[in-house]
Amino acid sequence: LVPCKEICHIYVQIIHLWKNYIAADRYIIELVLCDAFGDKIHASISIIQSGGAYRTSKHAYLIEFVRNTSVCVCDFLPRALTGFEPVAFRDIFDGLVNTKYLVDVIGQIVGVSHLEIVSFNEKDTEKITLELQNQLSDRLTVHLLGKYAIFVHDATQNVIQEKSIICVIRFGKIGLFKDSVSTAYGFTDVSLNPGMVEVERLADSIGGSKPYCPIPELYGKFRFFKPIIQKSIIEVKEMLYLTLFTDSTITLCLLDIQRERYIVMCTIAAIDYDMGWYYLSCKICWKRVLLVPSDHMVYGIQKSQIKKKYYCANCNNYRPQLLPRYNLQLAVLDNTGHAKFLLLDNLAEELFGISCGVLYGSSADQIEDPVVVHSVLSKLIGGTYFCKIVIEEQNFLFNCQTFKVLEIIPTYEF
Repeated sequence: LVPCKEICHIYVQIIHLWKNYIAADRYIIELVLCDAFGDKIHASISIIQSGGAYRTSKHAYLIEFVRNTSVCVCDFLPRALTGFEPVAFRDIFDGLVNTKYLVDVIGQIVGVSHLEIVSFNEKDTEKITLELQNQLSDRLTVHLLGKYAIFVHDATQNVIQEKSIICVIRFGKIGLFKDSVSTAYGFTDVSLNPGMVEVERLADSIGGSKPYCPIPELYGKFRFFKPIIQKSIIEVKEMLYLTLFTDSTITLCLLDIQRERYIVMCTIAAIDYDMGWYYLSCKICWKRVLLVPSDHMVYGIQKSQIKKKYYCANCNNYRPQLLPRYNLQLAVLDNTGHAKFLLLDNLAEELFGISCGVLYGSSADQIEDPVVVHSVLSKLIGGTYFCKIVIEEQNFLFNCQTFKVLEIIPTYEF
């Protein structure tokens, strides 16, 4: 299918369908279609471009239903057609999967957390965390929100614990740090032990039933360390120094170990407020928005009085809904040296117990009392934590000595 074709007939099967809210009580119907060759395409009963960070197929275009579009039942396609294309867990861990596309995953449930209530988009919603294991014994963390969390919680409570449960997730969203999968608004579909060929194959490869176990809080903390190596700050920084004094061949070899993760026990000495403690993101795609000049320059008015305008390059939207998110540059130290760790939104909110939006203020240009902001953020200073950090490509290429924090746990909890 290409846009130049004005009229065409296609034989497809609807493999997924949901209703999506736009604004002002307006809804659109979203569909994922699959043909006899297994190729998929996104369809929308609206006028919308294919793009954004939640793409359901790799097709460059999507189908728009217009007034003269006709739909009828077709019996030419096989009933078993699902379009299910699970991705390997290791491809997700290694960053080989484009995060703009929603993914399918399948695995046996080997761990289930308690059902909890969390704040998501400033609303209380249910959340449950699963651990899925594939035939290679790789484990993937899955976060389910809302109705999906309630469904899986009720299903695991009512099933016999000795019976293995295979979870199939369709159109899930890869997490920010590419080590987990979560639900994506109304896109995602979750099912347990469905009648699919892939489920039967996985069950056969497991070789018998394996029970799942609850994920208690203590288990989550011990899992924090396995199988990550603990290093000091100087040992982490030495890996970057090597790239400055080695030839290109060795440098390329060092680049192969990017996204390596290490645990560092350190004390937070200060927060670098010069780099800012938050950033403004798009509420739809969660990407950072850009500050753009105003269309009408007003002379004789102070700069602070001119209303700021923002642009989301990912959504191509000049009027994005703004969502402030934590972006903390932490100055940390241990007995070997010092460094800077980057602490982002979800982790910071969990530590502070307050969302960034509350500290930021109610309007797009108003920040709450700086004294209140400092009193909340300063709770981290002087504390000693186990930080799981990741070494990324920019650390090697630009000798960047600011390391992103993936998980953080206070030492007093051990």
